[in-house]
Amino acid sequence: MMKQIPCLKLFTKEELYCLLNACSESLALAYQEIHECDLWHIAMEARLACEALRFEIDSQKKEHSIH
Repeated sequence: MMKQIPCLKLFTKEELYCLLNACSESLALAYQEIHECDLWHIAMEARLACEALRFEIDSQKKEHSIH
């Protein structure tokens, strides 16, 4: 049985980044074990989402440091 993830609004963007990053890495490792292409595609989508979130986080930090 899968654990239910708490409401996403309870996470900071940094915590969501860590969660996405961990998911991506776990999926990539799972792909290496069983070579299921769907796992690789999902891992890459999670990685892209992770990097987009990192860009947003870094942009907001730069914006706050300017003001």
